Amino acid sequence: MGDDVPQRSVDVDELRSLVEQQSKTIEEHQSLITKLLRQIEVLKNGQFGPSSEKRPVDWTDVIEGMTELLPFPELQALERDVEQAKQADEEQRKRKRSKSAKRGPRSEFPDHLAHVTEDLPVPVEQRYCACGRERPSMGFDESKRLERITTSYVVVTRREKLAPCRSCCERSPITAPGPAQIIEGGLLGASMLAWTISQRFGYHMPYYRLEQQLRGEGLELSRSVLSSSAVRCGELLAPVVRVIEQYVLSRDLVQVDDTGVVVRNGPLPGRGYWQIWAYRALDGPVFFRFTERRCSDELRKVLGNFRGFVQADACSVYDFLFRQSDDRTEVGCWAHMRRGIDKAGETEPELASEALNLIRAVYEIERIGKRQKLTDDELHALRQKRSRSLVEGLHGWCELTRGKVLPKGPLGKAIQYVFNHWSALTVFLDDPRIREIDNNGCEAARRAVAVGRKNWLFVGDVEVGPWNVNLMTLVNTCKALGVDPEHYLTDVLLRLDETPASRVGSLAPMHWRNDSAAQKRVVNRRAARMHALGRALAHREGTELDA
Repeated sequence: MGDDVPQRSVDVDELRSLVEQQSKTIEEHQSLITKLLRQIEVLKNGQFGPSSEKRPVDWTDVIEGMTELLPFPELQALERDVEQAKQADEEQRKRKRSKSAKRGPRSEFPDHLAHVTEDLPVPVEQRYCACGRERPSMGFDESKRLERITTSYVVVTRREKLAPCRSCCERSPITAPGPAQIIEGGLLGASMLAWTISQRFGYHMPYYRLEQQLRGEGLELSRSVLSSSAVRCGELLAPVVRVIEQYVLSRDLVQVDDTGVVVRNGPLPGRGYWQIWAYRALDGPVFFRFTERRCSDELRKVLGNFRGFVQADACSVYDFLFRQSDDRTEVGCWAHMRRGIDKAGETEPELASEALNLIRAVYEIERIGKRQKLTDDELHALRQKRSRSLVEGLHGWCELTRGKVLPKGPLGKAIQYVFNHWSALTVFLDDPRIREIDNNGCEAARRAVAVGRKNWLFVGDVEVGPWNVNLMTLVNTCKALGVDPEHYLTDVLLRLDETPASRVGSLAPMHWRNDSAAQKRVVNRRAARMHALGRALAHREGTELDA
């Protein structure tokens, strides 16, 4: 009996170690499950969650979160400012509701669209009363509907030829000069080229879909013709793109972002990954550049001589810009900071919500400034009065929260990001020329590339990349400025040959949209083409065209 005791002791130790090992394995598996569930939740939110980053501001939570961070007098001032902001928001909502109530369920068609009037008279048998007298007219009841004409047409250019005079020695015939061709020997005219470029770079249509669309109209026009013609236009329009580039770099602030694209036929065998950079001015114009790598060489070429504010994400590729010159100032992106804290909210929702409410409050104050279209001085005063206390409160929250979370955890990393880039994130408080506190405007411009590559998948050759981004520059600048890219490109392609180099700047979208003569040319050209097309269709059908 006594001999069994040591053996049982050994068995108990083995069981205890086995239990500890199994418990450790269970904890590891449980940690892995939690991590994977968190990743699944992030992916689900990215796939099915709201894409907008706008959230309503809970001002009550903002004030409660500031009670420990601000002295009592400043807290009272903040409460008064919050009440004023609430009243201004409520008045804005009331005005919107009253406008929508007056407008009714249908919105009016814009005035710039052509309006065609058709009068429908009362039938003859109903125009006369029972006594035989004609009823007097009371005018017309009007209703509107939207119609659309989309078609391709062929312009036949006939050049007159004169025979030589028989009474003298002149023996060669004379032929009238032909119209200037945009592409020598090309099949496509200005409006067709403008349509192709707008569809490709404005609405991300691959060339093979355009080929199919034209085939539906009975046109056998290959995608290679569409592609080579667009590339040639990108080459011809390079001087106008340089004007946009100079305009953007002459502003006080430039926003920068980049994304990658696949190049099928690169310098190396197989597919390569190249970068497209977007540089944007705050008033909308943007230009793109196509480079082989994501490195500081590209930034040095473009921004090496720039003096002013540079707004970008906190990638290390931008750091040399601010080390090499004191004339360039880094402006941080509040959207990147907010995203880091928002992502950390999946593990620390209560702590993260305190910071998110402060950030939303800062954004709401910025929106108030935009809605009221404040001047620089007024915006500076608004930020000093309302935003500064919120920004200082956010810094205080980071100080208090840093000791409550793991340094390598999601929220710890987000807080460290705030401390690392605090000076860049707060520079907007002291300079009203920084009208936007995030880089979302440039991200939206760069989105044209991200959405486009889902459709056209890749760039065919490295050589066509620079010409493609030229067209992307023109189309996206037009869209940002509210200019119709198709009308703009049609006019500019027709005028490019006759415009001297010293006047090329007038063809840039920023100046073209304010050119009344250009707008008149567009209207007259469209009207003349529509009239000629109507006559051609009537002639083909053998009917007389009404005046």
